[in-house]
Amino acid sequence: MHRAMVRVTAIPLVLVAGLAVGGCSVLGGVLDQVTSGTNHNGSSAFSLKVGDCFIEPDTDSSGLVSDISSVECSIAHDDEAFASVLMTDAEFPGDTATQGRAEDSCTSRFLDFIGASADYDGSINFGYLFPTQDSWANGDREILCYAFDENGQTVGSLRGIAS
Repeated sequence: MHRAMVRVTAIPLVLVAGLAVGGCSVLGGVLDQVTSGTNHNGSSAFSLKVGDCFIEPDTDSSGLVSDISSVECSIAHDDEAFASVLMTDAEFPGDTATQGRAEDSCTSRFLDFIGASADYDGSINFGYLFPTQDSWANGDREILCYAFDENGQTVGSLRGIAS
């Protein structure tokens, strides 16, 4: 079972309106495949939920990840899950459509989460995990949005950091 992971490396949010016109190529995200590895509690990487903090997974040469380690947000971590969106399509809509929905779903939720306006252009950014065709076939319908600081690990929540 696989799950795709995209980390948006730059999002000057003045361009949010341009996303509808420019598509995902504007964002320049990095695509990695996530396998059903386990986190520090022995649960599946698919069990990450809103409010969980985690360490950026290592990838092998083919982009596969064996696990995602969730950690307490009170210790240094790379990412914080801030929103979950369940897709309701009867059939897998395809990688491009699913990634587009993830970008659209996470953008406004990201601004709300960090407390920023549409012209925010700081170092806090977002990425997302989303279903692949393989994980969809096994019941995965979740887009999980996560925030991160481009400058490195953080301690505590990023909620409201841009307020």
